[in-house]
Amino acid sequence: MGDSSFTHLGQLIGNLPGLPAESDRAKAVTQQQAWRKVAGDEIAAHTEVQVENRNWRIVADAPVWGHAVSQRRQALLEGLTQAGLQPVDLMVEVRPPRTPVSTPAPVRQQNPLDPDSAELLRQTAHGLKSRDLAESLNRLSRHTSKNRSS
Repeated sequence: MGDSSFTHLGQLIGNLPGLPAESDRAKAVTQQQAWRKVAGDEIAAHTEVQVENRNWRIVADAPVWGHAVSQRRQALLEGLTQAGLQPVDLMVEVRPPRTPVSTPAPVRQQNPLDPDSAELLRQTAHGLKSRDLAESLNRLSRHTSKNRSS
């Protein structure tokens, strides 16, 4: 058989410009794991780490988590250094997570009253002493699929 022109997708994706190299991805995973170990699960669950030239940008999802990182800045830097990562500084940024845009609930079409129920409401309204209640029942009786005249 001759040479195949088939190229595996994994080879193509790995060669795309702009994608981090395998060593960069492994380094990022190591940094994330070190952050979780040093900061603790609770803070790590509410923060994201972005490392740029040994400067660690910590993006917190709420002010309370940004404040927690700021308060522990020195201890976190020491812990990351002990993990062999040598950060220069921690920069804290608070950026709430994106909330999905909710679509308004569809307007529910109300089922109209059947003509017999509408007529019963009108008759009941006619015999009431309370004018307000009678008017309310008459309004309800108009929500019928086929309006009858009173």
